[in-house]
Order: sequence, then C-alpha cells, then structure tokens
Amino acid sequence: MVASLWPVDSDAAAELMVSFHRHRLSQLSAAQALRLAQVEMINSSDVRYRHPYYWAPFLAIGSVAHN
Repeated sequence: MVASLWPVDSDAAAELMVSFHRHRLSQLSAAQALRLAQVEMINSSDVRYRHPYYWAPFLAIGSVAHN
C-alpha cells in the first residue's frame, strides 16, 4: 500500500501514481517503484513538482514482495 502523510495536490499525486504503477509493472518492489517515481518528480520538467511538498508525503507500507 502507498499512503500519503498529508493532503497533496491531486494532479501531482496522479502523476506520481502513474509513474509508480509503471515501475511496479516492471516487477520492482513497491518501495523501489515509489522511490523511482519520487526521483522522477524531483527531476520533473514541471518545476513546482520538484518541491518535496508534492512527492515527499508518500510512503510504501507493508510487504516487500515484488508481486
């Protein structure tokens, strides 16, 4: 499960979740997929999404299994 620690912008959350699920499809663990999605946000062409407010509240909770 991926959870947010505080309310976030819905457009930024959608972008992060699409990236997260794309990485999960390549058989990465939830933690690895989330990390890559967050790094993509940090390097986003949309400068506002680089701010931690948009990507930092998300964390993976639960199993570390790849599936």
